[in-house]
Amino acid sequence: MTGPTGISMIQCHVPDSTTSDWVLEGLFYDNLIADAEIIYRQNLQRSYLVDGKVVFESGDHELLMTTSDERLQEAVDFIIKR
Repeated sequence: MTGPTGISMIQCHVPDSTTSDWVLEGLFYDNLIADAEIIYRQNLQRSYLVDGKVVFESGDHELLMTTSDERLQEAVDFIIKR
């Protein structure tokens, strides 16, 4: 068989469990995702630039989500808006 599978994975990082819970609740409520996994890394340190300033964060919540190809853009848009 050839062709698209019809299933897409979304990966994103959020700073805390409150944010991950809020994002996932909205995605599930709007039926934009079918499955989600939260990976918490307590000892992870991240640094990046925001408006020319270095920001440091410790801890990280990685979200791995499954959605249909048809709902992918809606799910990404939901995450970006939040």
